[in-house]
Amino acid sequence: MVSAITFHLSDPIHDLGWKSAYIPPPKPTATPAPAPLARPAGAVAAAAAVYSAGTEQWRSLVAAYFPAESVQIVLDIMQCESGGSPGATNGVHQGLMQENVNLHQAKADALFGPGRSLYEPEVNIAVAAVISGGYSWGAWADCLR
Repeated sequence: MVSAITFHLSDPIHDLGWKSAYIPPPKPTATPAPAPLARPAGAVAAAAAVYSAGTEQWRSLVAAYFPAESVQIVLDIMQCESGGSPGATNGVHQGLMQENVNLHQAKADALFGPGRSLYEPEVNIAVAAVISGGYSWGAWADCLR
């Protein structure tokens, strides 16, 4: 779209009268990605001290699927959701990260093939990585309060 704006220069020394100027349309700008959730260093250190052995045992598997800066947050969520128990169940929510089987079993099937369960630790953590994109924790907001 071409725009023309008419304006009047009111500088008495350089009075050019009415002029028309071409103003190009604004260039589109990319919308920045949301910043990852940042937690205070003290909060992360404190959270690390309360992990059960059940949660801590999954640290290396979490690190295989999540960026390094997200591992601590994932372990915080896991501690809250299941205490590190792969067999944890709450209605339709299953496994370490308590994923809804009705919503997320298809992700497990796509990643590992049909017949794999959200109760399997690697499947559950991999699906959590897909849900979160590595940085977005809305699905587990209650555990991060």
